[in-house]
Amino acid sequence: MSTEPAVATDGEAVSAIEDITSQMIAEHGSMRAALAAAVSQNEDLRRRLDMTMAAVSYGFSRGWHHKQE
Repeated sequence: MSTEPAVATDGEAVSAIEDITSQMIAEHGSMRAALAAAVSQNEDLRRRLDMTMAAVSYGFSRGWHHKQE
């Protein structure tokens, strides 16, 4: 029994990214607005991750993040 993950076929991952990109451009009306929304969402996720890392102990996370000094 193999535990190796399945290899994605050519273009499989790119297709998903292209679909999401097209959807964002359609929702926001332009590439510039879609990019601004994506950057804003990324900053929000980074802020949430920072807050989570501060709230979760090193031992509980089994070391997936560095100890805060």
